[in-house]
Amino acid sequence: MIATWVGVISGKLLFGPLNSGDFAPFAVTAAVVSISTFLVAFTPTPQPALPPRARFRLGRIYRRAPIGLAGCVLVGAANGAFWSLSPIFVAATGQTATGIGLFIAAVVLGGAATQWPLGWISDRLDRRIVILLSAVSATGFAVLLAMFRPVGETGLLVLAFGFGASALPLYSLSVAHANDRVASDEFVEVGGVLLTAFGIGAAASPSIAAFIMAHSTPSSLFYYTGFVHFSLALYVLYRMSQSPPVPDEEKAEFVAVPKSTQAALPLDPRVP
Repeated sequence: MIATWVGVISGKLLFGPLNSGDFAPFAVTAAVVSISTFLVAFTPTPQPALPPRARFRLGRIYRRAPIGLAGCVLVGAANGAFWSLSPIFVAATGQTATGIGLFIAAVVLGGAATQWPLGWISDRLDRRIVILLSAVSATGFAVLLAMFRPVGETGLLVLAFGFGASALPLYSLSVAHANDRVASDEFVEVGGVLLTAFGIGAAASPSIAAFIMAHSTPSSLFYYTGFVHFSLALYVLYRMSQSPPVPDEEKAEFVAVPKSTQAALPLDPRVP
């Protein structure tokens, strides 16, 4: 995850110095990705044994870990809208291409800074409380961003950092909560279901957010993401009133996971 965050931040910081209207930056990026596949393909490390084919049981996962599944759908909805449309919002505040890159980098840096601390805390408390507080915090920062008036780049970056620190760890926290409620030999199956749930939210949400922005203002993007995070907070509160927390001895240790693939799950030492 650290390598992923470093790559994302580096790419965003290059958005300003490079002319994003030229083909060359995209060609160089494609070449770098191609070279990386060669490094993986020709590594001397033997290929891991393929795990047994996991079953896709959406209803079963929801019955076992409703907060985990709902959290992944809603986090996907919030993240999909943010990653697709936030440059439009930043440009509307009067920032240049460099400012847009710095804004996205600040969000990612915030998420990277709190990923491990929030995970560590959630291993020692009811994980649902950490998800609830993170969702409420993300709602607050989203509303502040929606109400933002250009008073300088620093203020915008501070709010962006706070939003990322609250919102980005929610996917890993939701996955960890789901893993608390299943056996270790089900982690791969659960990871696949949760990743699909995240993808459904991320695929459907940008069109909804874009429609709202087209009939309102660019600031409505963060009113929308704030509403999504607030909905998650309300659902967590409801579920907390319906079921007890997972006992500490049954909790799985928090592991930060990427949102783009479940290929890393078989590498988790907890997976048999």
